[in-house]
Amino acid sequence: MYQTYIFDLYETLLDIHTDEDSLFFWTKMADLYACYGAVYDPEEMKDMYRKFCREEEIKTKKEGITYPEIDLTAVFERLLKEAPSAVCVPYSIASMKRWSGMIANTFRVLSRDRLKPYKNVLETLQKLKDEGKRIILCSNAQAAFTETELAVTGLTDYFDGIYLSSDYGGRKPDRLFLDYVVKKEKLNAKECLFIGNDFVSDISMAYACGMDSAFLNTYRFDEETIQKEIKKIRTEKEILIHVIQDIRELPAIGKGESRHGEMAERRSIL
Repeated sequence: MYQTYIFDLYETLLDIHTDEDSLFFWTKMADLYACYGAVYDPEEMKDMYRKFCREEEIKTKKEGITYPEIDLTAVFERLLKEAPSAVCVPYSIASMKRWSGMIANTFRVLSRDRLKPYKNVLETLQKLKDEGKRIILCSNAQAAFTETELAVTGLTDYFDGIYLSSDYGGRKPDRLFLDYVVKKEKLNAKECLFIGNDFVSDISMAYACGMDSAFLNTYRFDEETIQKEIKKIRTEKEILIHVIQDIRELPAIGKGESRHGEMAERRSIL
């Protein structure tokens, strides 16, 4: 039934938690920038970071894209170059590109307290690959640190294509992002299944592109909530919205063999 499986990443395949608001986090970031001569008060740095993010979003917005996505490395460079005060340090940065990439990964590590694949993820991806299916990643993510997180969690090699919003310049739920992936990979949307944990960013986007989807209930919503969200999206019965509780259900759904998957389809069509 499905030849290509397109996945969201965070909270679908990877269980992650970050905190970019804590004083401890911004104190550490301010300490790090001081090593390179840029002096900040922690709260001041947080405010500048958010201001630069907003400004970069305006600058990078492409024609037709409703939800622009920035490359955070540009923000980290600006935080260095536009610091409110500076001190001389006894060395210089040889490569700004490499430096901003290092800062991006440090930013992520300091703000992150959990990162691991959900149970059964690796085994299911391997099963799909063994069956000859194509596996694509389409995620709202920053390439500067997401590529590292894919590598350290053992996910990179499972994907036949990796598409991140910071590279594209737009983010989900903008259907243009998924349209771009379909075109780039020369896919038939009718032969694809999009898997995600968010009704707005994932399921509604796939639906707008005429693509079947599977809502993976990692947040453990109750059945009433799920059906309410599906009814907000559905206008055509031909496009299926599966509901699954365990990623191991995917191979069977793809073959049309899953009793749970068939029941989910019927409920979704109502």
